[in-house]
Amino acid sequence: MARILRYTKLLAISAACIGVVLALYLQMAAPAGHAVVTPPVPVGGSVDLSQWNFQRDGSVSLSGQWKFFDKTRASELAAPDAPEGHNAAVPGPWPVTEKSSAAPRMDGYGTYVLKLKLPAARDGEAFAIDTGYVLSAYRVYANGQLIAESGTPSATAAGEYARAYAQVATVPSDGREVELRFEVSNHVNRYGGSFIGPTIGLKAPLTAHLDFIRALSMFLVGAMAFAALYHFVAYSLNRDAVVSLWFGLFAALFGVRTLLIEPLATFSVPFIGQDWVWRLDFAASILLLPTAFQFFWLSFPRQVAPRYLPWATGFCIGAAGLTLVGGAVIGEYAMKIFECVMLIAIVYLTQGIVRAVASKEQGALLALTGWTLSAGAICHDILLDNGLISGINLIPFGFLGFFLCLSGMLVSRFRDAFRSAQSVSREMRSLNDQLEAAVQLRTSELRDKVEELKRNQDELERAKTDAVTANIAKSRFLANMSHELRKPLNSILGFSEIIRDERLGSLGDQRYGEYASHINESGAHLLQLISDILDLSRIEAGKVELRFEPLSIAEIAETAMRHAATRERRAEGGVELDIERDVPLVRADRRSLVQMIVNLLSNALKFTPAGGSIVFSAFKRGDGGVTVQVSDSGIGMDPADIPKALAAFSQVDDSYSRRHEGTGLGLPIVKSLIELHGGQLRLESARGQGTCVRLDFPPSCIVQNTDRLQTLGCEGYAQAV
Repeated sequence: MARILRYTKLLAISAACIGVVLALYLQMAAPAGHAVVTPPVPVGGSVDLSQWNFQRDGSVSLSGQWKFFDKTRASELAAPDAPEGHNAAVPGPWPVTEKSSAAPRMDGYGTYVLKLKLPAARDGEAFAIDTGYVLSAYRVYANGQLIAESGTPSATAAGEYARAYAQVATVPSDGREVELRFEVSNHVNRYGGSFIGPTIGLKAPLTAHLDFIRALSMFLVGAMAFAALYHFVAYSLNRDAVVSLWFGLFAALFGVRTLLIEPLATFSVPFIGQDWVWRLDFAASILLLPTAFQFFWLSFPRQVAPRYLPWATGFCIGAAGLTLVGGAVIGEYAMKIFECVMLIAIVYLTQGIVRAVASKEQGALLALTGWTLSAGAICHDILLDNGLISGINLIPFGFLGFFLCLSGMLVSRFRDAFRSAQSVSREMRSLNDQLEAAVQLRTSELRDKVEELKRNQDELERAKTDAVTANIAKSRFLANMSHELRKPLNSILGFSEIIRDERLGSLGDQRYGEYASHINESGAHLLQLISDILDLSRIEAGKVELRFEPLSIAEIAETAMRHAATRERRAEGGVELDIERDVPLVRADRRSLVQMIVNLLSNALKFTPAGGSIVFSAFKRGDGGVTVQVSDSGIGMDPADIPKALAAFSQVDDSYSRRHEGTGLGLPIVKSLIELHGGQLRLESARGQGTCVRLDFPPSCIVQNTDRLQTLGCEGYAQAV
C-alpha cells in the first residue's frame, strides 16, 4: 500500500508539472498588460477586424471558415462561370466536396478565399500575413496582387513544386478591405490543406516572431549537435558507456528532425525536395522511440523491462524504412500508427521512471522531469496534428528541457562513477600496497628465519634504506674529500715538522713565518670544509635559526667580496659591482646572506681564469622583489650538468684528479638558504661561456618604507615590523 501511495504521489507531481507548463504556455500566448480580448473569427469566408486594435491587442489568427473553390485557380475566380465555393475549416485538410466521400481527398488543387476588413494603418506601419504551415504548394494574393509564393501550385503532379512552409507577406496598403486568396495544390502528401492557420497583424512583430522561432530552432540544432558529438566522444573513450552512444543517437536524430520541420525545413527543400524532407522527417521522428527506449532501459534496467524493446525497435525500423521507400503518403499512415505506439510507450516509460524515482535511483528525478516535459510536448503536437487543438509545435521546447534534464542526469552519473572509480582505485592501491608488504614480510621470514625481523620488518626496511643512502653519501664524500683533506694536512704536517726540527736553522729565520702562514691558510681551509659540512647538516636537520633584519645589498656585497677574495687569494678588483641605486633594503639573516654571496663569488673566482670578468649585480624586479646576480666568463658547464652541480658533495668534475678544489657544498647551501628566505635560486650556464647565478628574493622580504627605517633605525624597524 505504501508503494502504491508513493506511485500515486509521483504521478500527481508529474501531472502538476504538465499543468504548470501548459499554464505558462497559455499565459505567454496571452497579450501582457491588459485583460484577454477575444478577436473576431472568420465566418462564411469573411471577418471584420476594423475595430481591432492591433497595436494594443496584437495579431489575430485567421483560423475559422474560409471559402474553398475546388479545382479552381485564383485567377479563375473572376470568370462569370466560376464555381460556387464551400465553407472550409482552416486549419484543416482538403474539404470534402463530394457528398459520397467520407474522407478527405489525397490530392487536388483549389483556392481558399477570405475577405478582411482592416482598420487604417498608422504612419510607418504595415499589415502583414503570416501564411502559417500549409501542407501544399501555394501562392497568396491580396486584392489580386501576388504577395507570397512557396513552391509552384499546379493542377498536375508534374507541374507542381512543393515548398509548404510559412513566410511573412506584406498586405497592400491601398484599402481597408482586402480579399485574400490562397491558391494551393498538393500531389505529394497524404492530404492537402492547412496545418497551422494564417495570422494577420503588424509586419514588424510578425517578422520578429518568425525570426525568433528560426533562431531558436538553430540554437536547438546546435545544442543537439554538440550533445551528440560530446556523447559519441565519451563512448569512443569508454566503450562500456553504451548509454552515451544511445543518448548521442537520440540527440542526433532530434537535431536532424529539427532541421526538417518548420521553420528550418524551408532551407532544405531546394537541396532534396519537399517529398524527401517529409520522408526524412517521418523516419527520424519514428526512430526517436527505439533510441529513447534503449536509453531508459540502460539507465534504469531494473524498472524498464527489455522484453518490449525488440518489438518496438523492429516496428520503428520497419516503419521508417517503408516511409523512406514509399514516400510521404506511406509516411503519413505510418505516423498515425506510430503515434498510437508512442502514446503506449510514453505511459510505459513514465511508470518505469516513476518507479525509479520511488527507488531513489541516481538521476531518476531529473529523468522524470525531462520525460514529463517531452511527453507533454509530444501529446500536444499529436493533438495539434489531428486538428483537435491549435497553436504551435511544442516538441522543440519540450525536448530542449528533456535534453537538459537528461544531460544533468548523465553528468551526475558520470560524476558518481568517477568518484567510485577513484575510490576503487584507492582501494586497489591500498590492497596492492598491503600485498606487497605481505610478500616482503614473507620473503624476509623465509630468508632470515628470525622472529625479530617479522615483528620489525618496516623498521628494518627503513633502516636499510637509510643505511644505503648513508653509505652512498659516505662513498661520494670520501671520494670527493680525500684530495681536499690530504692537501692542507700535508702542508700543515710538512711545514710544522720543518719548524719543529728547525731544519732551516734558528727560529729567527723569516721563512718560518711564511711556513706558519701556509699552516694558517691550510687550517683555515680545513675549517671552511668542516664549516660547510656542518652548515649543510644543520640546514637538512632544520636547526638553522634565522634572525631577520633590514640589510643593504651593497654593504653585504663589500663584506662578502673581502671574504671571497681572502678565500681564493684574489684581489677585490677582480669583481665588478653593478648595483642599481634604487635597490631597497632586504629583510634577511645577515650571516646567511653573507654566506650565500661569499659562496657565489668564491665559485666565480675559482672557475674564472685570469683575465676573465666577474660581475656582481643587484636590481629590483617588476613584481617588487629583488634579484642578486653573480655572473662570470669562466669555464661554465653543460646545462645537463646543472642538477649535478646543485647536489651535495658533488662537482661537475668529480674525478679523483679533478682540477678545482672544494667540497661541492657551496651551491647546495646557497640553494637551501635562499629557499629558507622564501626565494629561489636560478642557474644558467654553458660550457666555455661562463655561468650566471641569480638569487630571487620575494616581495615579502623587501623593506618598503625606507624613510621610516632611517628615522627609527634597525631596532625601531624591527619593532615596527
